[in-house]
Amino acid sequence: DQPTLRSAFGLGLFLGLTVLACPSAMLFIPVAAFVWLTARLPLTRQKIIGAIIVTLAAGAVMAPWTIRNYLIFNEFVPVRTGVGELTHIGTVVLSETFKPGSAKSTIPVPFTTSGPREAVRQITRERDARLALLKYQMDILVANPPAGFATMNEAQRDAIYLARAKEFVLENPITTMQLAVFKAYVFARTLGYLGFITITFTLIAGALGTSDHRIRALFLLLLVYTLPFLIIICYFSRYRLPIEPIVVVLVGSGIMLITQRLTGLISWNT
Repeated sequence: DQPTLRSAFGLGLFLGLTVLACPSAMLFIPVAAFVWLTARLPLTRQKIIGAIIVTLAAGAVMAPWTIRNYLIFNEFVPVRTGVGELTHIGTVVLSETFKPGSAKSTIPVPFTTSGPREAVRQITRERDARLALLKYQMDILVANPPAGFATMNEAQRDAIYLARAKEFVLENPITTMQLAVFKAYVFARTLGYLGFITITFTLIAGALGTSDHRIRALFLLLLVYTLPFLIIICYFSRYRLPIEPIVVVLVGSGIMLITQRLTGLISWNT
């Protein structure tokens, strides 16, 4: 409600630490900068300076690790590698189980499924299925390696997986969207029925609290955290747990808003 440049600096520091501990929160930084630009400040200059401070402070915290990664991989890796592999297996490899030819490889897929829903269900519930597809993913690259593959480091190999996943998504948008629907459901149900209920209340908070800038900001953080899981898959509860504190606040907001609406409706009827 009353942001200061000091709080912008503190926010940036905490965001940098958050990203180092949880790379999935990387998008929190541009979102925080955007929220700062829409803050209730009298001068546009204050908004712009605050957004810059948030971004630079977060970047300063992450910089030593990012520099370390560049010195090792000779590639720009802000925190960690692996997004390429996760994206590839969650789109290309998973689609191969029900849509032959997706992986563009002659190596037979270890098992088949009836469609996107069954594919997502099987890889998230059956450990052996997930491990089988992980091995299949590596076998694809080894069987038909790109030039210089033998001397590539993990960042360079991860970039190959990411490029192939992007190609698949552009060529198969319908299949990608079908998978995304069931991946979103898995993310919501990761913590069982409790997880599904809490996500439901956060959606209610987002719908009823559009006029509250605090709820909008928190809902935006939840949204950008969830979006990558429409491509990759939330295999374990630890993938979702970092967002739970924000979910809890939104659940409380959702219950409060519902109570206010019901109270107002009862008062109006009486």
